[in-house]
Amino acid sequence: MDVAIVSRSGKSLGTFSLATDSTLKDLKKIFHSKHRKYYPERQYFTIGAGKEKTALKNDKSKLKDLGVQNGTKLVFKDLGPQVAWRTVFLAEYFGPILIHALVYFLPQLVYRVDFEKSHVQRVALGLVLLHYLKREFETVFIHRFGNETMPVFNIFKNSFHYWILGGANIAYFLYHPKFTQHRSNLEVNICAVAIILCILGNFWTHIILRNLRPAGSNVRKIPRGFLFEYVSCPNYSLEILEWIIFAYMTQTLTAWIFTIIASGQMWIWAVQKHKRYRKEFDGKQGRDKYPYRKVLIPFIL
Repeated sequence: MDVAIVSRSGKSLGTFSLATDSTLKDLKKIFHSKHRKYYPERQYFTIGAGKEKTALKNDKSKLKDLGVQNGTKLVFKDLGPQVAWRTVFLAEYFGPILIHALVYFLPQLVYRVDFEKSHVQRVALGLVLLHYLKREFETVFIHRFGNETMPVFNIFKNSFHYWILGGANIAYFLYHPKFTQHRSNLEVNICAVAIILCILGNFWTHIILRNLRPAGSNVRKIPRGFLFEYVSCPNYSLEILEWIIFAYMTQTLTAWIFTIIASGQMWIWAVQKHKRYRKEFDGKQGRDKYPYRKVLIPFIL
């Protein structure tokens, strides 16, 4: 079959001949062979117009299953330079690890003075490093990414949240020589245990999500077990709770600011995922039907 491809402005980018059982991946390869600048990860195709316009997704899907027939016209969009999601995540999480460690261990460089750290400062550093080292570990060994790449600009946008808000903004004031510990050592220790439990619970939810998707596939299943029986996104619930406890423990304004911003973003993601689950599984029966669950807080929200 022949497929015509045009830019969003209507300019012809060529007509390509493909076998009837060709996949979207095959189309991207042959398009790349003619337009070398646009490697497959940069390519985005839509079919139809107006309310009927739909995006062609899943490289393994056959074109005919996506509605592409002989003579179909596709619209091409350049997604711009791309970078792997795994690379972005590794860069994001490395920032707070580096910044917190530097500010804590090199106070003479940051504050021009050396001093004895308080109990809560020592505990806070350990918890921050544990949190982000766990994320680095998950990025390498646990997470499976449905989309392999994202626009390269996102690495700077996303890193601002972690490097500046979660890194420098918290670290500078938390490890400051004039920082005052407002909680007793016992209360700090109790908070630390609660945070570690949240971190472990978050890790377990990611294991459950990983096991839902076989390697190399885009299979979507209903997550079950653990806190998934009560909310759609317990990974976000536990992380929000973790940062609330951290901000309470340290009593720094910048930790509260980070907690509020991060919680707001995770709430948006959780609502979107909850709606996707309901849309995808509500019409099914038995165990394939999406069960009654809240978004983030069991029985409440």
